[in-house]
Amino acid sequence: MLYSISVVSLFTITITATQGGRVSTAGGTYEEGTVIEVIATPEQGYEFSGWEGNDSVETTLSITLSSTLSLQAIFDEIKTYTLTVSSVQLSLIHI
Repeated sequence: MLYSISVVSLFTITITATQGGRVSTAGGTYEEGTVIEVIATPEQGYEFSGWEGNDSVETTLSITLSSTLSLQAIFDEIKTYTLTVSSVQLSLIHI
């Protein structure tokens, strides 16, 4: 009688976000080769600037797990400036 043994590797992916946004999943533990899609969404007044743990600057990542991984979505506050415009009225006097 022959027996077959399968070894399944499990890997953990941890996904977080800095202040100013959220990610579509916090991660978990999955079998090797599992494809995880992660979407980073900025809150109002913030913009997505990239991932710590991955070189992509796209908001959507598709990761095929082959090792334990930690990702953090990085969000930056959008700088706003106030512009005040005033007019000056000139008067000409003719003599």
